[in-house]
Amino acid sequence: MFNVLLKAVAGIICVACFISCNEYSGVDCDGYDYDNCRGIEPDSVDMEILLTQLNDSQLIPLVVYKGKFDFSGSPQEIYKVDTAISALYEIRLPLNADYSVRAEYQRNGETVFSVDGVYCYKKEVVVCDTMCWSIKGKTMDARLKNFD
Repeated sequence: MFNVLLKAVAGIICVACFISCNEYSGVDCDGYDYDNCRGIEPDSVDMEILLTQLNDSQLIPLVVYKGKFDFSGSPQEIYKVDTAISALYEIRLPLNADYSVRAEYQRNGETVFSVDGVYCYKKEVVVCDTMCWSIKGKTMDARLKNFD
């Protein structure tokens, strides 16, 4: 009898610990802002690609690849080839995949490339008994660094 009671109490404690061990366990459910809660499971992401707008690079050719960028020069799966006209380029991409971008800049008569990549995926979170979806990996940064 004591063994059964001990197992029941241990089970209740385990369930209570599991429920309280999420990142939103301390949220005030009465005052929570559900505007940030995406209730419908997403299948794509509006990816933001950050670029550098230079005087001699008003138009920025870029290539978005599906997969990680291969610096060895092996052929890669090209998702889209385009030319950006501002420092922010947005593209809708399917989730749960690696993506990379290569931006081409003209600087002092030379061609300079900037590369970045990210794995974008969806994550299910429960906030106050409501299931929400968040998207991780929504930005790639192909801005030039130290271009003085």
